[in-house]
Parts: sequence; structure tokens; C-alpha cells
Amino acid sequence: MSRLQLLRGLIAACALLVVSPATKTISAQGACLPQAALADVAIKYVIGLVTATDSANMRIRATHGLESALASEVYVVADSARCRNAALALERTFGDSSGTAAPVWLLQAGPNRLLVFNGLHLDPYGTISSVVFDTLYVRKAILAGL
Repeated sequence: MSRLQLLRGLIAACALLVVSPATKTISAQGACLPQAALADVAIKYVIGLVTATDSANMRIRATHGLESALASEVYVVADSARCRNAALALERTFGDSSGTAAPVWLLQAGPNRLLVFNGLHLDPYGTISSVVFDTLYVRKAILAGL
């Protein structure tokens, strides 16, 4: 998979999200955004990326801080405490230290990686950016398109 194919896949996955960007703070609506609003195609795309064994996908994972994982290790996290930690880490990543982070979608992408996004942070092309964190919420990479 080339970088262009990766970008196209991420953009396509993002386009299929039913994104109503989070505009409320965590305290107003909970830390996790509803799983129903996250398209299956986005989850399937991440599964495809972390389970692929070809050298192109391995390079993409290495570039974006992702690790190889089993399909069963990719899922939407609905635990409010974990979502709150992820939301605060996401806001710190984008320069907001107010402590009033917006709710997030949190994907566990293998045993050691998390993908976090809330629909508010866009890259220069207007696509949603997500952040890859380790399980201690140390940023590994920012992904455009998912």
C-alpha cells in the first residue's frame, strides 16, 4: 500500500463517519462519543492496516507509530475514564490545556496503541486528524484522514 493509497483510504474512511463534531465539554455529555456514530468502515480500515503483513503496510505502521495487531485487538473503547484521559491528551496535543476537552472516539488499535479523534481537529486539507498514542497517552503520530 503506497502513501497515497493510505491517505485515500483514511480519507474514505473519514468520509463515511457520521461526524457531528463534539462541541460540548466532557462534563456536559460524557467522555466517549457514541460508537454508533463511528462507521464500521473506519474500524475495518484500521484492522486492515494493523493486521497486514506486507512490507508496504509494515512501513506505514512504523511511520505512524502503529504496531502489528490481531483483528480482535481493534475495537471502540467505551470506558469513560479512558476516554477522558484520551480527550485530555488529544487537547494537549493540539495546544489546549484548559482541561475542558471535548468527548472523543477512542479506538484500541492493538494492545499498545490508541487512536483518538473528536471531529474538531482538521488537517490543512480539511480532513479529520486523529492521534496515535501509546497506552500511557504518549503521542506517537498525528494521522490525517482518520
